[in-house]
Amino acid sequence: MAEEVKETKTENKENKNKWLLSLEPVLTEKLEAKLKPRVKEIYYAFLVLFAVSLLGALGIWGAAGFASFILSLAFIGLNFIVVRMWAEYLNNK
Repeated sequence: MAEEVKETKTENKENKNKWLLSLEPVLTEKLEAKLKPRVKEIYYAFLVLFAVSLLGALGIWGAAGFASFILSLAFIGLNFIVVRMWAEYLNNK
């Protein structure tokens, strides 16, 4: 009897957190109607932020060294890819 209760609690926890394991977008579905008309403007705003970040990365190169500069470029590139994929997802939906 006690084992059945433990199994039931474990199954309830798994079902409760199952959405975390799915690859479905979480906030995109809720905000899609509001953001879709303004995807281009949001994308261009992020491009400006990435350009400013690249200038900051050049400053990091002078202050902290080449390795920090390369690491900053990697993170900026990763952020650009994520924003680009998000904008294309909303634009094509």
